[in-house]
Amino acid sequence: MPKTDETLIRFSSPSERLNSTDTIELVKRIQSSPSLKTLQVHNHAISNRAIHILAAALSSFETLDLFEPYLNNSGVSVLARALNTNTSLQTLKLRRDKISYRGACALAEALKTNHSLKKLNLYGNQLDDPAADALAQALTVNNTLTTLNFCENKIGDTGASALASALKVNRTLIKLNLAENSIGDEGVEAVVNALEVNTSLKILILDGMKISDKGLAALADMLCKNKSLIDLRLKYVDVNTMGAEALAKALTENTSLKTLRFFGDELTTSTLSDEGAKALAQGLRTNRSLTTLEFNDISDVGARAFAEGIQDNTSLRILRLELSESSHDAISKETAEAFAAALRKNTTLTTLLLETGVVSNEVLQILYDALVENHTLTNFFIGSLKYNNWNEKFQSLLARNKQLQTKPSSVEGSVSSERPVSSERPVSPRHNTYSPAYFKNEPAATSSNASTSSSHPSCR
Repeated sequence: MPKTDETLIRFSSPSERLNSTDTIELVKRIQSSPSLKTLQVHNHAISNRAIHILAAALSSFETLDLFEPYLNNSGVSVLARALNTNTSLQTLKLRRDKISYRGACALAEALKTNHSLKKLNLYGNQLDDPAADALAQALTVNNTLTTLNFCENKIGDTGASALASALKVNRTLIKLNLAENSIGDEGVEAVVNALEVNTSLKILILDGMKISDKGLAALADMLCKNKSLIDLRLKYVDVNTMGAEALAKALTENTSLKTLRFFGDELTTSTLSDEGAKALAQGLRTNRSLTTLEFNDISDVGARAFAEGIQDNTSLRILRLELSESSHDAISKETAEAFAAALRKNTTLTTLLLETGVVSNEVLQILYDALVENHTLTNFFIGSLKYNNWNEKFQSLLARNKQLQTKPSSVEGSVSSERPVSSERPVSPRHNTYSPAYFKNEPAATSSNASTSSSHPSCR
């Protein structure tokens, strides 16, 4: 039988403490199973002795995931010293572990000599500008790390500038997550200027940044020159007309970007003006690389502009739009007709998600008639379709056109067909209800227990 990767998981009430005896048992379970290479300890304080035991056994792991174990700088320093000589660990997740400057310095020193670690997740700690600077210096030397997650720390423009300097010489980092920090235009400009030189970074996450037109203009200018970035995420970032026009120009020149996301949630959105939507839609007409575009908090007029923009586009596969409450959360007849025209003409779009409130029968009829003629769309969702008898009509259409499906989850990589309800807000860990603590072996890829309480999926 093929080898199955498994995860050994320890969950408990935060009030309980993982002692040395428990840790020894965890290590023994890892060492006794050749396929068991991942250890997760979530919501569970770890004693000082237990940390030393884990560090001594680090060579037994490929992935170590410690979520809210209250490690602090001392515990991280112990693990960092073990990393200096470790050759097996590939993924290290130290999330919400109260790591600050001293812990960052210890990790930075380890990164200068370690040649196995590929992914480092430091989500939700207390890393500030000096901490970012220490880790940035390590990036100028390290040549194995491919993913670095700083989501929800305390990094400002100075720290972002230090990381930008590192990006100019680093050639291995593929994904950098700076979401939900205190970075503004100055820091963003430094990072994107570095990407005019850097050719390895593929994914840049800047969710929640306080970016003005100046910062968006710098991003757009970078996109006109950079040929390697394929995924740019700017959730919770407002885009007014000037910023949208700059990005639209970039879309006409960029030939590598495949994913652009400005999608927030119901509490924190990415506002896009009507004129901004029109500018971006115009850019879509000639862009030939973008495959996924997501926006929310747009008006009916803005949605109509995108509908007109995709008529001539030949690369976009996924379009997700959510109308703002100021638009009364509905799609007008005129906008429905624009989407209908697009569906009759566009032959590459496979997923169309129009997240609205109640949709009129007239609008549904217009879209239904267009979908009868469309043979490429495989995912379609609009408003409250599943709550009324129109669902049966669309289902009958599926019987005649098996390529069309109303559930976006049927296509790999698409987003959920359900209307998002605070899908990226903080949630309580699902395993806090288990007490006393328990051990469980299960496949890492399929375990529901492997999920965490990160505020944003991109921070995990």
